[in-house]
Amino acid sequence: HPEEWERSRHNPVSTIETATPSRLIILAHEQAYLRLYKATMEAFDTYMAAPVQDFGVLSPERPLAYFSTEYGLSECLPIYSGGLGVLSGDHMKTASDLNLPLVGVGLLYKSGYFSQQIDKEGRQTALYPENDFSLLPVELVKDGRGEPLDVQLDLPGRRLHVQVWLVRVGRARLYLMDTDTPRNTADDRRITARLYEADRDFRLRQEILLGMGGVRLLRKLGLRPAAYHMNEGHSAFLILERIRLLMQEEGLAFDEAAEIVRGSNLFTTHTPVDAGNERFALDRMEAYFMPYCQSIGLAWQDFIRMGRFEGTERNTFEMTVLALNYSYRANGVSALHGYVSRHMWQEGWKGVPTAEIPIGHVTNGVHLPSYAGPAMKPLLDGLLGEGWMELPPDAPQWDRLEGLPDTDLWAAKQAQKKALLEAVRASLPDFFKKYGIPYEKQKAMAARLTPESLVIGFARRFAPYKRATLLFADPDRLARLLDDADRPIIFIFAGKAHPADAQGIDMLQEVIRHMLDPRFFGKIFFIEDYNLAVSRTLVQGCDVWLNTPRRPYEACGTSGQKVPVNGGLNLSVSDGWWCEGYDGENGWTIGPVVTCEFLGAEQGDYDDAALLYALLEENVVPLYFDREAGDIPRNWLARMRRSLRTLTARFSSCRMVRDYLEGYYLPAARRDQELRADKDALARRLAAWKRDVTGRFNSLKMGEIRIEGLEKDELIGTRPMRVDVSITPGAMKPEELLVQLVAGPGNGQAFTDSPDVVELTRKDGEGSGPLIYACSYSPTRSGPHMYGVRVMPVTDGLASPLETRLVLWG
Repeated sequence: HPEEWERSRHNPVSTIETATPSRLIILAHEQAYLRLYKATMEAFDTYMAAPVQDFGVLSPERPLAYFSTEYGLSECLPIYSGGLGVLSGDHMKTASDLNLPLVGVGLLYKSGYFSQQIDKEGRQTALYPENDFSLLPVELVKDGRGEPLDVQLDLPGRRLHVQVWLVRVGRARLYLMDTDTPRNTADDRRITARLYEADRDFRLRQEILLGMGGVRLLRKLGLRPAAYHMNEGHSAFLILERIRLLMQEEGLAFDEAAEIVRGSNLFTTHTPVDAGNERFALDRMEAYFMPYCQSIGLAWQDFIRMGRFEGTERNTFEMTVLALNYSYRANGVSALHGYVSRHMWQEGWKGVPTAEIPIGHVTNGVHLPSYAGPAMKPLLDGLLGEGWMELPPDAPQWDRLEGLPDTDLWAAKQAQKKALLEAVRASLPDFFKKYGIPYEKQKAMAARLTPESLVIGFARRFAPYKRATLLFADPDRLARLLDDADRPIIFIFAGKAHPADAQGIDMLQEVIRHMLDPRFFGKIFFIEDYNLAVSRTLVQGCDVWLNTPRRPYEACGTSGQKVPVNGGLNLSVSDGWWCEGYDGENGWTIGPVVTCEFLGAEQGDYDDAALLYALLEENVVPLYFDREAGDIPRNWLARMRRSLRTLTARFSSCRMVRDYLEGYYLPAARRDQELRADKDALARRLAAWKRDVTGRFNSLKMGEIRIEGLEKDELIGTRPMRVDVSITPGAMKPEELLVQLVAGPGNGQAFTDSPDVVELTRKDGEGSGPLIYACSYSPTRSGPHMYGVRVMPVTDGLASPLETRLVLWG
């Protein structure tokens, strides 16, 4: 029954479990149903039969372990809250599509994230219905004796027992841990009750469970991952458990074990927002981790330094810092976010130009099969051929979009828009009842929901930096825009505010208040209880996707990436992925176009609102309604086609996961092999060298730096400058010194762009005096430059000269 399917939030398990025997008997004799069942199972079996890829260093026996605190796989598995979870879910689905050896680790929440109700005053109420795991697409994992698998952790004065559930994400496996078992105390059973529990003690226990418990879980399953990917800092305690296991099982010293762990850890930071970078008070950490330190002989101050950058004295232990300190590679989730992250965490690399700080970026992408709409997908199947969703951005098949008839593209878009408007219409009876809307007004409101309208969507978390109410900065101007009967416009909002976010709840109430304003009645709509199903309907049906964050807090912002494949256009502030995606013809940018390495001027809400109104009045609305009598908007469709062609593949999760595979997963797996070869020989040697080099490096002295080729501190024409420097190595060996000239555009205090780096070569003979190093350099750019000479310690086998974070400048 379609009603049951909708009521279950598209849950196949509960739909079958709650179906009556008589209904199942009828279906078993219904030929149309059986044909559909057979075709579905054949397609599924074909998909599942493809073998998982073996990359040598990364294989089914040695997979990539992917840790995340939330996963947005489907609305029927409500263990996600927003973009991080949806990204994690898309990552898992794509790993399955690409046949990658990847296993996921997370938590199974009894109540998950909350359900939303809006009261008569427009205030959000958070409800926490409990999940019945027997009616979810999860399986209890059992041991060899047929008993539930029991993962155990030590907490102060007690043992925590953890049961495990398996989610089969296509060919990929996702293991979710759950503490709601009778063997635990009532308090500990609540550890996995809710996602993002506000109580700090519960949050700390959740993250201990995710990180340390996740490592023990993988060990119980007999898995030995080649590398670990920490998707945000919530799982960073896995570092501690991995070090402990290596020390206890292989007899390694702490720093030797840390070398191995660092070499095979990867870390993705997802937000510059303070709340997204977890930190815990030191007294709370001591209660939980002093026994850990005692078990491995680690001094408490040395433990604290794991979650602090050298020289900082904040009275907290920072999860992002722990992850950065013990990762082989780290990344932000867009080019701009990588730039922001390098500035945000530069205190960890004192003396290193910001552009060189080892935080890269992999721009997020979305799982196209999850979001391509029911009209657009078959249209593109026929045009681009089977497998088009996995095509790289430069595949020649994308050229075929130029031959897609305008009428076909418009018809597909209009069909999906009608489905969205029907969903909005279905939500109106509850709205009418709640606010006592008179019958005549009900009819007028419903009559506005026509596919002839320009439909603009805004759906995301109601976090203050996302500025959901920017549209209402000048209500009179907005009212004039929406008052043209010949050019009808509808705005559709959806989203939740965190229950502890009073400002976000106030912003949501403001949207509801404007929805009830007579000037906007039937022109502003709000869909309650935002989830993945609502998100799909919106991104598939909207003509325009509105995004108004305060830069640079939208680290990536994937909701807009789901729009191009559905024939929609983005109207966004230049932030996150849109800095990379916008080309001037595939959507619109509100305010200045910001590059991936420049933040631009600080934004003002009223100024941004004025720019938004101007774009709507002068560009967006006229273009949509620009058409010959009875015709379709040809110029609008040209922009739609441009968006579809330039953005779909480039911001798909296939591109994203391939980027992680080539730039992160395989290099980390190879690094792990290097460090572990010959009974961990390289790890032991590097640990011993680092133990010794800090003291020896302090004995190094840099003498006079001589520059030839400058006239009054200016370089004339193309003439190169020659640099000579004398160095007294002290206790350092000459082969341990990397001497470099660093030069590039600067403002007198710091480099303003990525500097050029030229290695100086030693030119003196063997003697007991200072060592002389020299190089020549020709600037690659014009304008004011800064330059300096630096020395860093190096040895064979280092992953990077920056690894020691020791640098001497002259």
